[in-house]
Amino acid sequence: MVSFKLRNKNRLNSRGFSLLEVLVALGLLSGVGLIAAKILDMIQLNSKASARKEAQFQMQVKGVKLLKLQLKGLKKNQFDLNLFYKLGNGNTLSRNSTQLNGQALLSHITNPIAPLPTSVGPYLTSFLVRRKLGDRYLTYISTCLPLSNMLNTNSLNYNTLQKNNLWPFIRSTTNGYSVHCCLRSNPMCTNPVFNKNSNYGVQIFRFDPKDNSIRSILTKRDFESVSSIGYFIFSNQSNENILSARVFTFYNECISQRIVTGTAKQGCQDFLSVRSVQLTEDFDYAVEGVNSMGGSIGL
Repeated sequence: MVSFKLRNKNRLNSRGFSLLEVLVALGLLSGVGLIAAKILDMIQLNSKASARKEAQFQMQVKGVKLLKLQLKGLKKNQFDLNLFYKLGNGNTLSRNSTQLNGQALLSHITNPIAPLPTSVGPYLTSFLVRRKLGDRYLTYISTCLPLSNMLNTNSLNYNTLQKNNLWPFIRSTTNGYSVHCCLRSNPMCTNPVFNKNSNYGVQIFRFDPKDNSIRSILTKRDFESVSSIGYFIFSNQSNENILSARVFTFYNECISQRIVTGTAKQGCQDFLSVRSVQLTEDFDYAVEGVNSMGGSIGL
């Protein structure tokens, strides 16, 4: 019996695989290869998405740090109240001062050279902050621009930026925050930025009086992970001793492609990724904070 079984086994092995068996095996291997390729694609996509989210997070942190540095120790006389907004009843925004209207409001410019804090304003607005660097102040401006101009800084200077038509009003909603590009005279307009069909984005520019240079915070490479970055500073009607600032970053693949190349590719992802935060700081309105020459004391 033993020798019979061995002979049958040897005979089976010597026969080899049939054509059908080979085809089936190849089909199985091909299927396994396709599955492996799909898994590899998924891993690469997840890795790319994770890297993009991290890059957006880091840009959000950069924006928050910038605003935190500016909010400490500010006083009322450092602001141009014509362009400083407050939050009123019903979650509505309005300017602290309504002295400027029409074309005067559109053309109003904050002095970029005045040496803070030793001379009288106007200095800061809801869209403009400053940071001391050596013997000069760097000015940061948060503004709305057409998508086609988000990377084009050649035609921009301090004056043209401040005469810009639309500004980023960051308003609270039941789902978080929304950003609308509105006229200074109409902060409650409906012109949402968080939309793949939006024609506007928000950019922060840095002005250096040393060489009158304008530099955008978001570079061409940054648009791979962030489509807009901006901030908005305001006071609160119910507690004017509190200064608030909202900072946001926003990403949409279709919009980023339109910014960089002018057109969105067919099949671009419509997913919206929004990060936003609100900062608060005590705002000193004390009259004794201003000396007889109009300058600030103790800053």
